[in-house]
Amino acid sequence: MNIAEFKAAVKADREALKNNQLPAGMFACTDCGTPLQEAFTGNRELADGSHVCSDCYFEAFGRELDAHPIAALRLRQFR
Repeated sequence: MNIAEFKAAVKADREALKNNQLPAGMFACTDCGTPLQEAFTGNRELADGSHVCSDCYFEAFGRELDAHPIAALRLRQFR
């Protein structure tokens, strides 16, 4: 599949998504609406059964890390 074919396929998937006519087994990102294709967009199933693309998943994960940063290491000096 070349880039032109991929873009055409994504456009067709988006149109099908708007009409609630996704092929069986295909999901759309619950955050951004991108039709999910594992090799290109990722498809991460969340605990609640929803699906998100890798971009949205890592963006949300990053916000969680920003809200709850990992504490800095403390070095103990030995005498």
